[in-house]
Amino acid sequence: MEIPIAGQSLSVESTEYALVLGNDNGFEIQAEAPVEFETPSGDKRRVAFDEEDHFDLDLNTFFSGKIASAFTGSAGELTILLESGNRATVTTDEDYESWTIVGPKGYRVVCMPGGELATWSPE
Repeated sequence: MEIPIAGQSLSVESTEYALVLGNDNGFEIQAEAPVEFETPSGDKRRVAFDEEDHFDLDLNTFFSGKIASAFTGSAGELTILLESGNRATVTTDEDYESWTIVGPKGYRVVCMPGGELATWSPE
């Protein structure tokens, strides 16, 4: 499923217990499952935000620029590909909701336990 945020920018709003990304167009992404970050040079990091684990990845720099595409995979994972070539993939969890996207006019997608997607269309 394509997520309608291509061409938009994201800002990091929180990393305390989850990765929360927002933008000026009314979208917010909340990732509670581990996120896999990958740069065009092949550097990879997996971060679980619910753990008190520190990492040296500057997320504001990682998410700078425009989104090339955002989509879900067959297992329910969410991938955000930036024009810079950076890629962030939110994994799924068998027992918990992994990620949520809310947008304008009631748009919502939730990755349910096990990767099933629940969607609400804009009004």
